[in-house]
Amino acid sequence: MDTQPAPFVPPAPKPRTSPPSTLEMIRIVYRNPLELWGEPTYNEPWISAK
Repeated sequence: MDTQPAPFVPPAPKPRTSPPSTLEMIRIVYRNPLELWGEPTYNEPWISAK
């Protein structure tokens, strides 16, 4: 066998580019809270909440 297996890439949520609606936010928090994070979360070195 000359082929190598594909490297493992863990699943990751797609960054949000716009805020979700209220019902969508409830569904996201119930299913997977990491999906609620927006795109700046993945691009900024740190995040501050005020």
